[in-house]
Amino acid sequence: ERERVSVSHLIRNVLEDTFHLVDNIVADSAQLVDSVRRDALKLAASARGDKPRAADAVADSEDPLTQVEAWQDVIVNKPCQCQRCGTALARGQQAFRGLGTAPSQPSVWLCPDCLAAL
Repeated sequence: ERERVSVSHLIRNVLEDTFHLVDNIVADSAQLVDSVRRDALKLAASARGDKPRAADAVADSEDPLTQVEAWQDVIVNKPCQCQRCGTALARGQQAFRGLGTAPSQPSVWLCPDCLAAL
């Protein structure tokens, strides 16, 4: 009564908000895990006194865009961010997803402006 909505609408609104929150957390967690893993490996190597390997230096400096073999025009369902300019890409917005063959390749997204600039 206080919100002036039916119980079913109230429940629907709460569920939609919850799903949006979970989607945002899941989308951001994959990038966070990769970053923490790389940092942990570097710290362990440093603690052992290992010298940085050339392959590690190349992998760290390598731009994710160089691993993209094709771009797929999509409509975003989960919020993400443009790899080049950092623009937030919201649900329902046009974006381009990078496709590659490496199974460990993180998702790479571009906004239409950045794709046109490639």
